[in-house]
Amino acid sequence: MIIINGKFLLQRRTGVQRYAYELTNLLLKSELEVKIIVPKDVNIADFEFPEDAFIRAGIFKNRTLWEQIDLNIYLRRRKNALLISFCNTGPVLLKNHIVCIHDMSYHYNPKWFSKSFSSYYKVLIPLLAKKALHIVTVSEFSKKQICETLRVQQSKVTVINNAPSGKFVAPSLDSLVFQKDDFFLFVGSHDPRKNIQLLIKAFSLKEYCSLKLVVIGASSNSFHNEDYQATSNISFVTNCDDQMLADYYKRARALINSSFYEGFGLPVVEAMASGCPLIISEIPAFVEVAQRKANYFNPNSLSTLKIALNNFLKKTDSEMKSLIINNYQFSFNYDWEMSCGQLVQLIHKLRHERN
Repeated sequence: MIIINGKFLLQRRTGVQRYAYELTNLLLKSELEVKIIVPKDVNIADFEFPEDAFIRAGIFKNRTLWEQIDLNIYLRRRKNALLISFCNTGPVLLKNHIVCIHDMSYHYNPKWFSKSFSSYYKVLIPLLAKKALHIVTVSEFSKKQICETLRVQQSKVTVINNAPSGKFVAPSLDSLVFQKDDFFLFVGSHDPRKNIQLLIKAFSLKEYCSLKLVVIGASSNSFHNEDYQATSNISFVTNCDDQMLADYYKRARALINSSFYEGFGLPVVEAMASGCPLIISEIPAFVEVAQRKANYFNPNSLSTLKIALNNFLKKTDSEMKSLIINNYQFSFNYDWEMSCGQLVQLIHKLRHERN
């Protein structure tokens, strides 16, 4: 039996949790016997999965204690069950466990996070990496950092990419919007590594005061939050459901993302699949994911952002149409069913090796 760590269902849905939702949904539809385990005190009717897909277990109301103690006890009593934890954390004492570590940002840039969060991850992640049967991550960039930092053999780490959810994928070429509304779009949490301050600085300049920027995202207790002093051409949207976000992607002139660091960058593939061009920072994960399909800039340099933005603004209508079509077609390289197939294949491989 495959048992999925359901702690992600109790968390705000960011890119990490979306990864868990999408793969859980498809695993439940696969030929495997799959259940989701959650604490006893939660109401499973609140979740979007069938009630018969759930196991409720444990005594702890504290979610960390539930994950470390209750999950460990439950799984150790079921020798043939394999636990999958999709969101960086899981029981450190459990061997029969696939854990997804999305990136190593807590290690390389602890200043971006709250002290309690970074301290917990500095203890937790190395223990998980050592004990777990296998590690999954979202990009070759993250795999490289995991192997180097945690001294894990490459054969123990499998890359299974993120992908755009169906609501962000334009159904056909004919459905793509080529006449865009007059705004640029940022999508991401309000945390220091997203480097939103650089975008605010750029769009506050006199030469760009006629351009509009929409910042979609919210703050998180895990990160050091920042205060933003923005001008009238910059607006913030903190409550945005997927349908609204899909509409923003479709209408925006471009996604503009200035992150210092990412393990993957889910908005990049969501934007491409929606027909939204890319102006993004030239960091390893973005270059791996978007390849030559983006306008790049140095996230530490306002001048290179201006160059990228100016080059984008000079594009003709025919160049923009070609760019949108090429990006849309390239986005088919990222598909949740394909990612789930890789995960199922990995599960069968690990089972074969154990037997």
